Amino acid sequence: MEGLFAPGANQGALVGRLYGLMTRAMAPVARYLTTLPISDGVHAGASFQRYDFDGDAESETLELAEAVAKAHHELEDVATTLT
Repeated sequence: MEGLFAPGANQGALVGRLYGLMTRAMAPVARYLTTLPISDGVHAGASFQRYDFDGDAESETLELAEAVAKAHHELEDVATTLT
């Protein structure tokens, strides 16, 4: 996100990448979460919020995506999209 506001940033390309991330990663995750029951008649929901990474955000995101895809095969396409 910081890159969007950096001097000389190619905002069009960055917005395009963000839009792709939202449609090919965040939306499928949100839809999948709503199918997961957490109690009788209650389902999970997306609560997208800031996440503070310990190190390199890109590599940590890929590691998290791979771990989630192994546990939830329905999200394998999302993990593939991120690589």
